[in-house]
Amino acid sequence: MFVWFGHRGAAKHFHGRPATGAAELADRVSGDTSAGGLERLPWMLKQKPDVVVIALGANDGLRGLPVEALERNLAAT
Repeated sequence: MFVWFGHRGAAKHFHGRPATGAAELADRVSGDTSAGGLERLPWMLKQKPDVVVIALGANDGLRGLPVEALERNLAAT
């Protein structure tokens, strides 16, 4: 199972996707920040995905959140 986690464009721009017909699960919340994604991550991992693509951080920048907070959230994933 592939999990697309974060930015909605991540799935359509990911070129390494295998042609196996693998199940996909998309977790995309408009306007979400890396902190929100980090809160949802445990549920996503319970689905036992084979691959997780994380594309978070753009909204953190748009909201002027500290880069250090983004780095901590991404490192925690």
